[in-house]
Amino acid sequence: MLITFSVANWRLFRDEVTFSMVATAEKQKKETLADLSLGSKLLPIAAIYGANASGKTSLIKALAFVKEFVVNGSLPDSAINIDTFALDEKFLKKPSSFKVQICILDQYYEFSFTADRQKIREERLVQILKTTEKELYHRKGKTFEFNNPLAKDKRLKFISEGTRDNQLFLTNSVSQNVELQHPVFKSIYNWFKESLVILMTESRFHAFQRFIQETDPLSAKVSKLLPLLNTGIVGLEGRDVDIDTLGLPAPFLQKLKSMGEGVSAGIGNLVDDMLVIKNEKGVLKAKRLMAKHRKVDGSEVFFNMRDESDGSKRCIHLLPMFIDLVSEGPAKVYVIDEIDRSLHSELFIQLLEFYLGHCEAHKRSQLIFTTHNLLTMDQDLLRRDEMWVTERDQEGAASLISFGEYKEVRNDKDIRKSYQQGRLGGVPKIQLDSAVV
Repeated sequence: MLITFSVANWRLFRDEVTFSMVATAEKQKKETLADLSLGSKLLPIAAIYGANASGKTSLIKALAFVKEFVVNGSLPDSAINIDTFALDEKFLKKPSSFKVQICILDQYYEFSFTADRQKIREERLVQILKTTEKELYHRKGKTFEFNNPLAKDKRLKFISEGTRDNQLFLTNSVSQNVELQHPVFKSIYNWFKESLVILMTESRFHAFQRFIQETDPLSAKVSKLLPLLNTGIVGLEGRDVDIDTLGLPAPFLQKLKSMGEGVSAGIGNLVDDMLVIKNEKGVLKAKRLMAKHRKVDGSEVFFNMRDESDGSKRCIHLLPMFIDLVSEGPAKVYVIDEIDRSLHSELFIQLLEFYLGHCEAHKRSQLIFTTHNLLTMDQDLLRRDEMWVTERDQEGAASLISFGEYKEVRNDKDIRKSYQQGRLGGVPKIQLDSAVV
């Protein structure tokens, strides 16, 4: 689970801001909170509001950068993909800082680093215990300090000396296979790689080929839920298609043939034509994902995905996430930018209610999203501490604040009305009345 995330000198965020999933003392919807062994409780959901260009996407991209940098690192001699606050010359050459507190199987850690485009200035890993904190390692420039029992491992010292200036020690330690002796490094790395799922506005559900496999449990679950969403789609199905009619490049097909029996490849193009090509005994066979509809006489008809509405396709892209969130499988933290794009407001609210209806004290999954949908700004749906707003000041620097911090926002208050009146920030200040065209 994500506990807190802090960032400074990144895109619109000049000064440090902290996003927190720690529940406040608010009494609403306590049954949905995750109960941690440390004694605190974590929120299962958070919505981030704000005007256009107020910092919502900047926050998501900051977390996406940390994930990418931890998981994939950087090439030798390449610049680190730091994106500093660009509206003040003093900050262009200053380092950016990132700090993430996470919970992994009721173990708690804080991982942080400061970096510019050339090198890591500082890196630190701390284990958070019930009454204290235990620093596992601290890197400052080229100097590394390890605390017991890590300090006794000479191999860690060797790995630290071989860690490049533009590379995280955490990433390098995992690439050097230290997990047998120190599994904590791999568990934190895997949290970023597997548990943290970030979808930007252009993202799609990349494993759509699972929909084509009728024996896949995900395909059955999606087909069961789709008819309930009033999209007209009653199921998904993979339909055979003549591979010669697809116009695919010969080198691609030849490579797929050479990779052996059973190898498959999913292809999703810009018009949402979703195909899976599989090598079956040296013969390439193709299936296209089709949407099943029911005609007035009760018979079935299939439509290409490109012919479905943007809203229907968005439902299909998001349903696997909601199914994952409510399942008993490995805990995930989904972070989605503009989650309700192309979705009807009421449909989106029903999806949120579906998820929140499965949130309990033992659950460890979370959903964090940005939205302009003010219908979700409802205290019957979300707690005050689950609602956040971003806003830029006169110098262009963004701030981030939880509605839970506003003392005047009571449980019985129409929070949406207060927001629209500009009393909570985050509302665009538009002055077209004086414009000359």
